Amino acid sequence: YFGNQSQTWTGSPEVAVNLLADTLADRFAYAGNAPSETVTLTVTGVDSVTAYGSVQKLLRELTVVDSFSVDTVAGSQIRYRIAVRGGRDRLASALEFSGILERRDWLDVEQLFEEGNASASLEYDYRPAQSMQAPGAPEETGAILPESN
Repeated sequence: YFGNQSQTWTGSPEVAVNLLADTLADRFAYAGNAPSETVTLTVTGVDSVTAYGSVQKLLRELTVVDSFSVDTVAGSQIRYRIAVRGGRDRLASALEFSGILERRDWLDVEQLFEEGNASASLEYDYRPAQSMQAPGAPEETGAILPESN
């Protein structure tokens, strides 16, 4: 499964593996000379310094991102303006397995593509993977607490 699409291959295991590799390459590879496009990324649920740092680190490490800046902050929602080689779809593919962001706009995106007027924006929720936190450990808030004497 890829998003909401299902693929089925028949033939020898070698043929199926080659077809899977081709499918993954088509989905996740990008041309190094792809033009840079500005994409608006809105992330909701960024309610601590730790969460903010995690999102910033993720964006810095994505090879498809040329640059990014914070556009607006409202409560626990941050809107970024991102220069992305390959545009919106490349950014969505790169974020798909981030482990900290979950896409919010799947249904809206499909409707927009069907109508042919997709915008250059994406919406995600900050949801770090449970495996990143030790079992039974309290959730880290990033808050600075006063020292106790």
